[in-house]
Amino acid sequence: MKMKKLFLATFAMGLSAVNVSASAQVNEQAAREKALSAARPHLSYLRPGQFLGIQRDEELEQKLAAMVGGLAGSEFIYKVSPVGDEIKERSVVHHIITDIDDPVSLVAVNPLDGSTYLIHGFAESKSDFNRLMGALKVKISSPDQAEALADFYREVNPERRLLTPATGLLDLKQAAERQCQDVPFDPTEKGFEAWWKHAKPLYSGASFKQTAVRSDSGYAVEWIVLSSPGAGLCGGAPLRARLEVGSDGRVGEIAFVPLRSAGTSTTSPPNPTTDDNGTTHFTINNTALNGLHDLPGAPQDTVKTSINMDITQGGKVGIEGGMRTAYPSLEIYSYDSSGKATTILQMQEHNPSDLRQQNQPIPQVAPQ
Repeated sequence: MKMKKLFLATFAMGLSAVNVSASAQVNEQAAREKALSAARPHLSYLRPGQFLGIQRDEELEQKLAAMVGGLAGSEFIYKVSPVGDEIKERSVVHHIITDIDDPVSLVAVNPLDGSTYLIHGFAESKSDFNRLMGALKVKISSPDQAEALADFYREVNPERRLLTPATGLLDLKQAAERQCQDVPFDPTEKGFEAWWKHAKPLYSGASFKQTAVRSDSGYAVEWIVLSSPGAGLCGGAPLRARLEVGSDGRVGEIAFVPLRSAGTSTTSPPNPTTDDNGTTHFTINNTALNGLHDLPGAPQDTVKTSINMDITQGGKVGIEGGMRTAYPSLEIYSYDSSGKATTILQMQEHNPSDLRQQNQPIPQVAPQ
C-alpha cells in the first residue's frame, strides 16, 4: 500500500498597520496552539488526541512579507503534520498515515487578535483567503503587485487546483514526461514520445510568459499549466490559467482555457469547369480540426471532405462521388429561385469515434 505524506501548513501573521501593544499580541507559542486548535476539528481522519507535529516555515514567511510589501508585521508560518516523529521523554514515536490522498490544509492565525483563516483544504478556503487579504489591507495598483499576489495564491492554492506554471517548452515537456511515468508507468516511453511528437509543433511558438493586464475589477493574471492526463492517455494538455485579482487583493474565479481553443477549417477554391453540354463541374475540398483536439480525451482526428459536384445547364445538382470522414453528418441541398429545397444527399453521423474512419466513399447522385 502506497504511503502518501500528509502535511498541514499553518501560518500566523500580524498586521503592522494596527497599533496594538506587545502585551496584547498572541506570542508564537500561543499562535502554535491556536493553529493546532483551528485545524484539528476539520481533519476528520484524526482521532482524539492523535499526534500533530508543527514547525516554523521561514520561506513562506518571506514570501508573504514580499507579497504585502513588508506590512505583514511579525508573522509566523508553521507546517503542521500528523506524519513525523513524536519526541517523548524516553522514546521516539514514528507516525505515518496511509490511504490519505495528500490533503493539504492551511490555517492563518492573526497574532494581534488570534483570529483564524482556513485558507486551504476546507470548503471555505477561497472566501477565507480573501478575508485574509482584506485583514492585511492589501492594495493592488500595478501589474507587478498583481503577479506577486498570484504567485502567493499559487503557493497557498485555496481550491486545490493544478496551478504550477510551465515557464517554457522544456518545462512543459518535463512535466508531461513525469505524468507519463506515473499514469500509467511506461518503461518504453512510447506514450510520452507520442505526446511530445504531437505537442512540440503545436506549442513551440507559444508564449509561456506570465502576464498581468488591467481588468474591470483590477488585473487578470495569466500563466500556462499542464492539465491532468485524460483516461487512458499519457500527458495532459497545456491550458492557460486566468486569475482575476482585485484592487483590494481579493481573488475572483480562476478559469482554464486551451491554448489552441479556436478550431480551423480550410476550403480550397473549387476551380469550376464547364463541358460542351453546359454542365459545370467542380470539387469541394475541406479539412477541419476541433479547436479542443489537444485536450485529454478529445477526438484528435481531422474532418476531411472531398466532393465532386456538377450542375447542369438547367440548374439540376448532382454528385459524381468523393471521399469523406465518417463523422459528422454530411447533407447537401439545392435551392431553386423561389427558395424551395431539394435534398441531394444525406449521410448521418453515428459516433465521434468514427472520425478515425478518414476515407469513406461518397456515393454518386444523378442530377436532380
